[in-house]
Amino acid sequence: VVFERIFTYFNFSILYTDSDQTLLWQVAKDLQEGIFHGPCFYGQSYNPVIEPLFSLPLLSAGLNYYQALPLVTILLSTLPFLILSFAFYSKINSMAASLPLIICLLLPPEYLFLSSIPRGFVAGVFFAVLGFTIIWFKNSTATKYFGGMLMAFGIYANPNCILIFPLIIPLFFYEKKQFYKNLFFLIAGFLTGFFPLLLNYWYYNHHPEMIIHGSPNLEIKFSTFKNVLGRLDSYFNFVTPIFWQGGWLSLIFFPVIIFRLWKLNLRLESLTVIVLFVSIFFSFSIAKVGEGTNSIFFSGARMFLAYPFIALFLLFYFLQTLNESARKKIYKILIVLSAISFASKILFFDYFINDSMKGSKNSIVKIIGIHNLRKNCGEMISFGEGEVDLVMGISGGTPTQPVNYGCGCLLRDFPLTILPLYERRTWLMPQVMEKVYHKILIHGKDSAAWAGMKISELAIKRWDEERGWMVVENKLKTEELILKSGIKLY
Repeated sequence: VVFERIFTYFNFSILYTDSDQTLLWQVAKDLQEGIFHGPCFYGQSYNPVIEPLFSLPLLSAGLNYYQALPLVTILLSTLPFLILSFAFYSKINSMAASLPLIICLLLPPEYLFLSSIPRGFVAGVFFAVLGFTIIWFKNSTATKYFGGMLMAFGIYANPNCILIFPLIIPLFFYEKKQFYKNLFFLIAGFLTGFFPLLLNYWYYNHHPEMIIHGSPNLEIKFSTFKNVLGRLDSYFNFVTPIFWQGGWLSLIFFPVIIFRLWKLNLRLESLTVIVLFVSIFFSFSIAKVGEGTNSIFFSGARMFLAYPFIALFLLFYFLQTLNESARKKIYKILIVLSAISFASKILFFDYFINDSMKGSKNSIVKIIGIHNLRKNCGEMISFGEGEVDLVMGISGGTPTQPVNYGCGCLLRDFPLTILPLYERRTWLMPQVMEKVYHKILIHGKDSAAWAGMKISELAIKRWDEERGWMVVENKLKTEELILKSGIKLY
């Protein structure tokens, strides 16, 4: 498992980035310099910047932004499997302890990519699994409190962790004598864990000027349910062990396991699986869940990153229904399959990367090689002959965003950047609008944006139409220049 993650880090994570990741580079850069512009992704009131915050020690140790942030993400997505393995080892036996590691290895290659992208996808599951393990590991009021607090904080980090919550059902009903006491401390922990969510609401309620994207729409819609049901591969292919294609077929096992557990009088486990099954189908009708594609960079599977852990406990419950001999046979089969899965992912890693990058999968979020981005940034400086005071994008499209947010993190001498049509550093716009920048590099690949501009009004010094770069001399305030040239504002 560790080798697989290290291999992914060096062969994927530090080689590619996207428009949202470069925004988090900027967040980490600001935090490193002691600058705070809100607890969440710039321009939105949700998705706290946990990865940039956790990356600060790594940045202080000398790592670059594109190295530190994905390393944090990989740690956050891998540790839950290792923590659960330790818990299984301590609570049950070494054979059971292999289950989380087996499940991790059986996951498809796209899961490796998806769970190593620093975009706020994995933190919720990390905190929820950590909280669950604390509750399970030791029976005390303190563990119920702190476990509940961590699980609630997981909701703030990313609500995709909620599907893990039903797994705590057996932990409470097995301890009938302390049921109400444990429930009280769990609820108390939950309420404490929700406090950051309330602070977040208060903060953005008092700073509405920082919001471009409001909190996700949690509206329940039958149309969303039908939409998700019609393209389940986009939600389950990347997060289902063994079923690398047709991952939704794994849902068929839920009724089978429910029936078997009930028949063998494992009623609590059966009830848990029923609640999990109903919760998964209910989630199909949430409007935000409907916002997913078949791309690892904007995947529907990001909503179901808890699914591997659900699959883990379904397998664990099922194994409890078998005799010792049958159980050992299943373990042997799983170990062989995990070895084959591991070898396949490593041997054909380049193929899986290329497959994940091609075609329509690039249409939502702009993907770019970090080497290419650095080269592009350097060439822009050369094109400006070191005289540029401001780099301005003419469209809000994703091709301009990596330059806007990433170049200043890759090259120290890169000028100030601004994206008038989609600037997520909202506090920057009023400052820039009132200043005069004498040499401005205007860039963008959007032909429609160029066509809509009054280029004749600009004092052009250099222009590369093919690359979409133009250096202009300017004596106006930025706001006046934008109005005069016809550059669109958000």
